[in-house]
Amino acid sequence: MLFWRSSNSDIDNADLFIRERIACLGLIFGNDVQREEPMTSEEISELNAARESLVKRRREMARQLSEAPLPSVEMAEELTKILVAIEALDRALNEAGHPYMSQGVVDQLRAED
Repeated sequence: MLFWRSSNSDIDNADLFIRERIACLGLIFGNDVQREEPMTSEEISELNAARESLVKRRREMARQLSEAPLPSVEMAEELTKILVAIEALDRALNEAGHPYMSQGVVDQLRAED
């Protein structure tokens, strides 16, 4: 019985894409993330788009886990990988001075002004 429709290669490709994109932006994993120049608005938009894509995958994976009578360990591991990737993108955005905010939060902040 197959609960997760994506193959491991899909997830490996997504993980590779995220790692390449972050490396391309000049970010280093570790305690001291340094960048010689600020991120462009295009780079920020790409990171936000990658995050939103991963959030959709997280939601779908959570739905599949909740519907599975006996969720597999592999499904839980894949969900963990997705969560780690989202956290990495959040750190990259935060360290670039552009923390992620959902559109709902942005709208609320604008309404308060």
